[in-house]
Amino acid sequence: MRLSHIIILLTYACAMGVGQLLFKYVALHGVDPALPAAQRWIGLAANPTFVFSVVFYGTLTLAWIWILGFIPLSKGYPFTVMSLAVAGIGSHALFDEPLSPRFFIAIGFIAAGLLVLSWE
Repeated sequence: MRLSHIIILLTYACAMGVGQLLFKYVALHGVDPALPAAQRWIGLAANPTFVFSVVFYGTLTLAWIWILGFIPLSKGYPFTVMSLAVAGIGSHALFDEPLSPRFFIAIGFIAAGLLVLSWE
């Protein structure tokens, strides 16, 4: 796999992780859970961070279709799992969620697998 393809795929995976962090932010700060369901949905639809998150993820969907135009799905899709690392580390940094050593070991195994996959 070409280096430029690996960079594109890792950039895409990082963006997916950022999108998940945006959704987590909205879940924590976007809407008062004490409101009735209908008001929560209306409040969510009017929340700028939520709207941005949805547009961001929609843009990522278009980017994914573009990527699949020149990278086989069987080689590209496994790279999306790196979004787990971005979301996990970001959730620890931004929301003080705990991370265990097992998390980093698992990410190491995933990264090793992606290295093997990208060898030509």
